[in-house]
Amino acid sequence: SPVPVLVLRQGDTTLHALVTRPMRIMVPLDGSKLAETALEPAAQLCAALSAPTQGELHLARILSPPEVQENNQPVVITDTSSQVIADARAYLSSVEQRFQRGDLAHLNLQVTASFAFGTDVAEVLIEMAEDGEYLEDNEEVDGCDVIAMSTHGRSGPERWTMGSVSERILGATRLPLLIVRPEKPGTKHQKLSAIASSEAIGVKV
Repeated sequence: SPVPVLVLRQGDTTLHALVTRPMRIMVPLDGSKLAETALEPAAQLCAALSAPTQGELHLARILSPPEVQENNQPVVITDTSSQVIADARAYLSSVEQRFQRGDLAHLNLQVTASFAFGTDVAEVLIEMAEDGEYLEDNEEVDGCDVIAMSTHGRSGPERWTMGSVSERILGATRLPLLIVRPEKPGTKHQKLSAIASSEAIGVKV
């Protein structure tokens, strides 16, 4: 479906807690424009459910870890690792600008960002969202309330296969998941739809 879908777990009380605090939504990004299509729907949902207070969007970037030799000892490539980290920070900063002075600034959201190294992207993202792992921006935050992501965002060999990652997260996370499928050229913006499901598996997205 081209319409963003919010998948809720039966009996989940995550959103009920928002009566006492603002919403925090995590948006995983792989550096592609397709992955970034989840930003606007996530921002709109966050602003709407946080009103009249300021909601928060957390941008997450998962990087490939250093290569491993045959004896399972990591290869130390300081310059390369430093450049990868610098590129990740620069990319996340550029996305943050959209919320500070760009097309999404009118939503008045607090935007934070962090990155982590990991080979299992889905597992790291779930740990980040549910338990607050790797959220270096704010140690007092336990995690996020919703995960919002595009169903695919692969644009090169170093990109995630977002469809596969989103399917794994859909089947494993206890959090609500906002699934966004990129619009085809010429299609009009459509409002969010929400569905409640006792099981994530089998939900058409």
